[in-house]
Amino acid sequence: MKKILVVEDDLRFQRNYRRGCRQELEQGLFEFEFTPSGEQGLEALKKDTEKEIVLIILDLKMDLAQINGLQFLTEVSHSNINRPIICYTAYPEKIENLSSEDLSRVVCVLPKGQNQYQFKVLRDLMVFLLSETVFQSVVTEANKELLDYPQVKEVVKHFSDRKKLKLIKELVADLSYPYMKEFYREVPSMAKALIDSVQQQNQKILRKWVLEKLEEKLLPSEIPTDECVIYRIEESIRGSTEKGKYYYLKWFDKNTKKDRSKYIPQTIAASLPPEFRSP
Repeated sequence: MKKILVVEDDLRFQRNYRRGCRQELEQGLFEFEFTPSGEQGLEALKKDTEKEIVLIILDLKMDLAQINGLQFLTEVSHSNINRPIICYTAYPEKIENLSSEDLSRVVCVLPKGQNQYQFKVLRDLMVFLLSETVFQSVVTEANKELLDYPQVKEVVKHFSDRKKLKLIKELVADLSYPYMKEFYREVPSMAKALIDSVQQQNQKILRKWVLEKLEEKLLPSEIPTDECVIYRIEESIRGSTEKGKYYYLKWFDKNTKKDRSKYIPQTIAASLPPEFRSP
């Protein structure tokens, strides 16, 4: 079975690994081997003749260890130990003092924290790295300093929209001042262009649906079909005693200069494109 070597002297975090990865452990995806110091971590790797250890998670500061995390990285870089290493540490800035050779096995540096979200990021990264295709690419590339951007991007793609937004907000807060200014200057206009593009595409989808329903005589014929007409769908709930959501087709009447709307019966609303219906 695949093993993840965790070099960590804090028993609280060792418990976090077992609790946070309970499902993966029960499924037999991997198992943990814990050592409280760099010297014991190196000894575990030396004894691993079957190459069961496929990933190392390393704390950098271990006060009672003869070999701390930084020294561990140096030792590994001068050996034939070819395992990817995630540095999970409360002191990520300490890694800046190491040479590129010392960092040759490091694929990612994650800040350590007590909150559940931070550990979920670590857990997702562990599972991702242990997938066969990714694992092979990580362990065979020489002098790999950090996880490649395409791989990180692939991980984030599988996050929920809410988690992606939260990650963006957290990353923006970590930007240096010049890059934060660049973000402020470029991203709003980029977001607006994307929103405009999505709205245009949605308008084409909705217009197609309206025209189809008019042709089937399922919508009132008074609904205009001019190219300049902008349609939109409005959703509401009528009181707490009635079940289900109610949908209205709305558009701007250029003659009266006012918005107009028509109720869409639920049987017809059920055929609305998914972009316009709530789950």
